[in-house]
Amino acid sequence: MRRLILFLFALASVAFSWAETLRFELKPAPGLKFDYSAFYVTPGQEVELTFRNTDIMLHNLVITAPGKREAVVKAAENLAYRAAKLNYIPRTEDVLWSIPVVNQGEAMAITFKAPEIEGKYPYVCTYPGHGYIMYGDMIVSQTPQAPVPFDAEAASEEEHSHALELTRPLVRRFFLPHTGPASIAVALPGGMSYCWDTGACRFRYAWAGGFVHNLDSLPSQAPSSAATLAGNIFYTETFEIPIRFGKGSYQATQEVQWRYLGYRLDSGGYPSFEYEVNGNRVIETVKIEHKMITRTFECDTDETVWFFFDPELGERFHADGERVEDAAAFRFPSDGSGKTSVTVTMHFH
Repeated sequence: MRRLILFLFALASVAFSWAETLRFELKPAPGLKFDYSAFYVTPGQEVELTFRNTDIMLHNLVITAPGKREAVVKAAENLAYRAAKLNYIPRTEDVLWSIPVVNQGEAMAITFKAPEIEGKYPYVCTYPGHGYIMYGDMIVSQTPQAPVPFDAEAASEEEHSHALELTRPLVRRFFLPHTGPASIAVALPGGMSYCWDTGACRFRYAWAGGFVHNLDSLPSQAPSSAATLAGNIFYTETFEIPIRFGKGSYQATQEVQWRYLGYRLDSGGYPSFEYEVNGNRVIETVKIEHKMITRTFECDTDETVWFFFDPELGERFHADGERVEDAAAFRFPSDGSGKTSVTVTMHFH
């Protein structure tokens, strides 16, 4: 009988412990956000936190000490070649708990005891570029409240109200005209915009004069019909993927195998698109001013890099590489360092 009483007491204790555990799940929200801006825990409470990646991009989740989010993001940026191996999580005492990089459609959970000291403990994705806007707060308080959902509508209204006077890029995923449903639309300061199609791993076109109509009412993911551009297209890419790799003579007709890896935002909000072309890693950044498009390609390769252009528009293309007229391309030989930087400008004034 005594053993039975002890067993029931232990069982009751376990049940009580489970009842006190906070189980909470975070997911990505449109525009590089978490779906909750904040959630509450009590001091010393056991927390089971799950991150479920419903996005097409990679994300991690890091909980930092109060006021240390930006320092941790900076430390993650400085990991250099160790970054991927460490899941973009710096080894610093400012990182309290973390969930490593989670692939699309997967989830991962951690269990920890909440701090005894009340305050705001930021959580952030430290994947390159994400930490500047993808974050929230775990609030430790004796008087917990309901979790605070991310207000996408309010954020959209705020961004739209400044659409004509942008100081940083506006990045949105829409189904755009003449492209696939996995398009990313980027509005830049100065009234220039462009489309980057993640489904085809390529820059599609650029337009001027406005972004898209009815921005506030467009869904964050691809709708059933394409958004309407609020301007006119002034450049359309003709090559499937203009950046190629190969030694010696090279033909643009060579078969290309590509893999889209995601995009990141720099501190100014400009996106860089990361992908592989025939096994060579590329990070592409696009900037446009007064219909002058500047595209930068950071390539991890020991091979010669080629950039192909439409021969009918050849006089509009400029680069610091060797112009090969009969191939309608620029050629950038490798310097043996394993990295080649390519910058191409296109003028459409």
